[in-house]
Amino acid sequence: MHYSPFLKRCEATYSSSEGEFVTMASIGQLKILQEVITLTVFVPFSYLYLREKLTLDYLWAGICLLGAAYFIFRHLWTTT
Repeated sequence: MHYSPFLKRCEATYSSSEGEFVTMASIGQLKILQEVITLTVFVPFSYLYLREKLTLDYLWAGICLLGAAYFIFRHLWTTT
């Protein structure tokens, strides 16, 4: 199977000084990132090009995705 360079980079594992393997991004993180990018691109496209009315559903979906992104990436901001 052929992978794009981006996916190879996301799946790359590196060895830390203790010999542990560290993965750059998990499957869950990649999925949340995909959905955030999709909504960020699709909402303006559907509003500007397709003349779709903006409803509160877009707002709620955006808030839910921001919450999901926070919880799945919060380990990057917290110290243990």
